[in-house]
Amino acid sequence: MKTIKPSKEFLHRVHKLPAHEVCLQAIEAYVENLDLPEDWFENGELLGEQRFQYFYETLNQSFPLQYRRRNSHRRLFKCLQQHKIQNREVLWWYIMEFLGFRIQREPICKLYNPEYEKFDHPHCAPFDYVADMFFEEIRNSIAFANRTGGKTVNTAILNHLDMAFKDSCEVASAGATLDQAGKVYRYFLNIHKNPTLADLYAKPPIKGRTEYVNDSLLEVVTGSIKGLNSPHPQKARIDEVELMDWDVLQEGLSMSVSKDNIMAQITFLSTRKYDTGTFQRLLDSAAETNSKIYSWCIWEILEKCTRQCVDDAKYGTCKILDICKGIAHHCSGHYRLDDWIDKACLLSIDVRDAQWLNKRPSREALVYGGYWDLEVHILPYGFTPKGANILTAASIDFGSSPGHPFVYQKCWVDYSDLFRAVEESVPGQEPKYKLCFYIFYEYRCASATLEKHSSVIKQSPLYKEGEVIFADPSAKQSRIDLLELYNIETYSAINAVEDGIDLVRNHLQAYRNYGEEGGKLKSNLYLVDGYLDTENEELIGTDKEFGYYKYPRQQDGKVIRRIPIPINDHGLDCIRYTIQSIYKIIVSLVVLPFEKVERSGFWM
Repeated sequence: MKTIKPSKEFLHRVHKLPAHEVCLQAIEAYVENLDLPEDWFENGELLGEQRFQYFYETLNQSFPLQYRRRNSHRRLFKCLQQHKIQNREVLWWYIMEFLGFRIQREPICKLYNPEYEKFDHPHCAPFDYVADMFFEEIRNSIAFANRTGGKTVNTAILNHLDMAFKDSCEVASAGATLDQAGKVYRYFLNIHKNPTLADLYAKPPIKGRTEYVNDSLLEVVTGSIKGLNSPHPQKARIDEVELMDWDVLQEGLSMSVSKDNIMAQITFLSTRKYDTGTFQRLLDSAAETNSKIYSWCIWEILEKCTRQCVDDAKYGTCKILDICKGIAHHCSGHYRLDDWIDKACLLSIDVRDAQWLNKRPSREALVYGGYWDLEVHILPYGFTPKGANILTAASIDFGSSPGHPFVYQKCWVDYSDLFRAVEESVPGQEPKYKLCFYIFYEYRCASATLEKHSSVIKQSPLYKEGEVIFADPSAKQSRIDLLELYNIETYSAINAVEDGIDLVRNHLQAYRNYGEEGGKLKSNLYLVDGYLDTENEELIGTDKEFGYYKYPRQQDGKVIRRIPIPINDHGLDCIRYTIQSIYKIIVSLVVLPFEKVERSGFWM
C-alpha cells in the first residue's frame, strides 16, 4: 500500500474535502462500478481492487472503528443495499469493516507447504469457501477445517450475509448438538452489536426464529431427525457433522429448496476426527452428492511467525520445527502462535495430524485399521441370512457407566462351511471350516440395574430361554446374579485379547466372491444396519468402535502393538468373545451325535 500514491490532479480536485469524505465517496464509487478512474493515481497499472484497497485502508488507518461506525457505516450500508455486494473484494471488505473479521484469503498450504501433494483433499483459503457460497457459485459444499478453524464463525457470517443482501432468504442453521447450534447463533447475535446492523431486526431476535426487515429469516435447529426434517429453507448449514449419525445426516440432504430466485444450498461443516467416522463417509460420497470440498488447516488461520527457526535470540530453536518447516513465516491469520506451539507439543500425532493439519487420520494405530470397511461390513436394514444352517449366539460385556456401558450383543452364526469341511475331511485330520457372523442386535446402556438389563435381554429379537450367551469371565458375580435371579445362563467366554483380535481380523478380512456374486467383496463378519438399541444418545455402537479402538503410542509416536487402549471396545469385546468361544462348542451344538467329527478350529 505504501507504494500507491494518488495523483496530483486528484489531490488538487479534492483538497477542499475532508479526508473522511474523500474515502467514503471513493468506496461508494467502487461498490457501484467495481472500478475507480486510473487518473486518480500515479500508478496507472493498478488493478481496480488495489485502488479500492487504498481508500478503505486509508479510512481505517485515519479514523478509529467507533468513529467509522458513528459517521460512516449507515451511509456505506445504504450504498451496499442499493448496489449489492458484487465482487469478492467488496465482500471481504464488508466482512472486515462491518463484522470485524479478517478472513484469510491466501491458501498457505498450497503455496508453501512441502507436504501439500500428500493431502487427500487440496487446501484452500477460508475466504474461498465463504465467497463461493455467498455468490452461489456452488450449490452444495463440505467445509472441512481444523479445530478452532473458524467454521462456526464462517457459518454465522454466511447466515447474516444471505439474510442481509438477499430479500426473503430463509436460512436453517443446525448443529450436531443444541449447544453447537447455539454457538453459531451467539456469533450471529454478536455481529449485530454494530448499531447499523442491529437495525436489520424486524423484531427482537429469538433462537427459534430471527427475522430481518427484508423478510429474511433464520431458524436454529438441532441436528436430529426431527430438527432436520421440518424446515425447507433456501440455505441449510449443518455444523459438526462428525458428531452425528449417518442416518440422521441423511435428513439434512433434503432440507434446502430454491425459491424467490435464490439458489438452494446445503453445506456440511466439521473437523475430521476418525478415518471411519460420519464425516469421512460424507467426504467419500462428495461426488455422489455433487458437493465441493473446501479444506483448510491451522496454517491457513495461524498468525504470522517472526521468530528465527533456529537459535532465536528470545525463544531458541523452535519446538515444532519438524512440524512447521517454516510455513508459519508466511501465515497471516488470527490464531495465536504460542497457543499452536503448545497444542502441537502436547497432542498425540494422530489427533494433531487429523484435527489440526487435516491429514487423513492415520489407521496405523487402529486395532482393526485396514480390515473394517463400511462398504463391505454393513448390510442393509432388514437383512436375514438364507439357509438352514443358522443358529443364534449372544455375548455380554458388563459395564455401568457412559465410558464403560453394559453391552448385550447377538448375531446369527452361519455354520454351513462346517458340513462342507466334514464331507471333504481326511480321516485322522481335523476338518477346516470358517463360520460367518451377522450381528443383528446390540443393546447398550450406560447405567441401569441388572433387572433392567435382564428384561431387555428376554425381550430382544429371537430370544429363547437357554440361548447361547458368552460373557466376560471376570464378571463372576454378575453372571451368578443373572442366573440365580433372572434365570439367564451364560458361558464363560475365552478372553485372550491378542489372539482374539487376530481372530476378529481374520473374519473381517474381505475377499471377492467370483463364483456366486461376480467378484463382490465379501467377508465372514457383518453388522446389519439398525442393529443398535440404546436410550443413551451419547453411546456409540460397534460400527463406530471399529474406527476408534486404538493401540497406544510411545512418546516418539511409534505404535505399541500389544494391548489396545481399553476405551471404545465393549461391542468389540463381545464380538471377540463370540468368535473365540463358539468354535469350541459349535460341533457339539450342530452335528448329529452319530457323526464322529473331531473338534476343529477355523481355517486361516
